[in-house]
Amino acid sequence: MIGMKKNIFALICCITAISTGFISCKGIDWDLDDSLIGMSELWAHKYVGSVISNYENYQSTPSDNRERIVTINDTIAVETFFTGIAQGDSLKITTTIVKIDSTLTATTDGYRFANNITAHIFTVDPGIVNRNGKVHIDFYLTDGMTPWAWTEVTFKKDQNDFEGTKLSWY
Repeated sequence: MIGMKKNIFALICCITAISTGFISCKGIDWDLDDSLIGMSELWAHKYVGSVISNYENYQSTPSDNRERIVTINDTIAVETFFTGIAQGDSLKITTTIVKIDSTLTATTDGYRFANNITAHIFTVDPGIVNRNGKVHIDFYLTDGMTPWAWTEVTFKKDQNDFEGTKLSWY
């Protein structure tokens, strides 16, 4: 009788452990593709689109300590740089805008570092010209050496900010 009680107790313990294991293995239900596309669009807007919009409203002096005026061959350029911490991530990204005659060109290059992901954010040559062009984002593993996914956010002049985002895997 005592042996049978031990067996029933052991069976109940096993069932409880297995049930708990199955429940905990379910994990978080989220869509990695949507998350990467969402981050890419947010970053393209923040580090490129909003800088272009601010430049179009730009006065003769920088609006804050993140901007500096640079003279390149008699052409005035505005360089906006993002450093420090943003939402717990470390970042170092520079966006440069040059206006020559009626052509406005924006180029961006830099990195955003988080605990579990590193992203290299840059414009595809020749940059965003008159609101047309692409921002490319490579996603790296924590070591920062192995890319595993990338996105391209396409800016179109007649769109408010950007037209769409393409996601691919390495």
